[in-house]
Amino acid sequence: MHPDRIKGPGIQNTFSLQFPDPEIRTGRNGIQSYIFPSVSAETVRIEAVFDGSAFTSPKLYASYVFDLLTRGTKNRDAYTLNNLFDYYGTFISVDVQKDYASVVLFTLKKFLPEVLPLFREILLESTLPQDELGLLVTSNINKLKINKHKTDYMANRAFQALLFGEEHPYGRMAEAADHQAVKQEDLLHFYRETLLKRGVSFFISGNVGEREYKLLDDLFADTGLAPLQLPDKSAYQAPAQEKGKCSFEQVDGSVQHSIRIGKVAPLSGPLEMARTSVANILLGGYFGSRLMSNLREKHGFTYGVQSGWQTFRFTHIWRVQTEVGKDVAKKATEEIFNEIRLLQQETPSAEELQRVKSYLGGNLVRRFENVHSLATIQKPLILKGEAPDFYRNFSAEIYNVTAEQVRDVARSYWDTESLSAVSAGAE
Repeated sequence: MHPDRIKGPGIQNTFSLQFPDPEIRTGRNGIQSYIFPSVSAETVRIEAVFDGSAFTSPKLYASYVFDLLTRGTKNRDAYTLNNLFDYYGTFISVDVQKDYASVVLFTLKKFLPEVLPLFREILLESTLPQDELGLLVTSNINKLKINKHKTDYMANRAFQALLFGEEHPYGRMAEAADHQAVKQEDLLHFYRETLLKRGVSFFISGNVGEREYKLLDDLFADTGLAPLQLPDKSAYQAPAQEKGKCSFEQVDGSVQHSIRIGKVAPLSGPLEMARTSVANILLGGYFGSRLMSNLREKHGFTYGVQSGWQTFRFTHIWRVQTEVGKDVAKKATEEIFNEIRLLQQETPSAEELQRVKSYLGGNLVRRFENVHSLATIQKPLILKGEAPDFYRNFSAEIYNVTAEQVRDVARSYWDTESLSAVSAGAE
């Protein structure tokens, strides 16, 4: 029987994601591993998460340490390490964020006995070589010089500093002098005396059984590593900032302006996240959003405009961002505020709301496309202490959001008097 190509599939008005909770194992040294098994996968992904947060690390230390981990150990130089990982078809990556830092090992299951000892070596025995550090400092300073001529980069820096303050870890930004001040002995001290002593957690996904877990546990049992310690929630509280502030960043020679509008808005729980997510998608979270229809389709101010939530461990930023010609920057900003006010005054139609829910639900399913995606998405929730059923509840709540609740989100979260704005470009 052939499918009917004329009649489209029906719209599903409700669904709930279904996936297993991770298996939590505690090693002989107390280190917790969160395991997301899949017997159908041939690959294994292991992410070692450390407290390389901006709250623990002096400016830039974590970034440099993690960039240098794979560039030389007590027994092997960078060339030898890279050749070994290439030989086994293994991929190593690092991820340094404001809240934590991690190293990811991605390999075939059959090569795990050969590459796990190398993984242990780069995590625990890196020498952070001076010659590699010098090259990295020079490269980062050059990148910074180039980025300071980009309006989007300057707008993002200024926006974060405006919201949190320049002294808060989320708002503190590095300059060339900070890169030049980085010394190998300081990095080694931070690496050995702070980073490693604050412990680690493992997030493991793929074709993982008892044999694979035992390999990992045996390798790290006698290392002295402890369970991961992250800063207490009180350390994350940003100082009160004046709301509704505006800032302009001069970028000489630029023909466009980068605009950022938003605020700090802590969210919690799947119900609140579902309502704010639906409202955000409708306003500026996808190609068919109101902001896109206004700024791109109606006025031709920009190729793209989007709004969204940026998630930190215990708070969030909501922002609208776009790049426009400098001659229309003022008008574009006015239109963004007009669309926010319109959503505060009128409820969306049933058709528009259903379209947004379908988009959000479909996009959520796509994000959980495989077991490695599941581990990546669940990691921030686990580190925050959220229940593992967060996304199951969130997906179910999406289709319960009403038009009135969308309007209420716009009123309570996006009060135009509380929104701060940054524009970067040439006057």
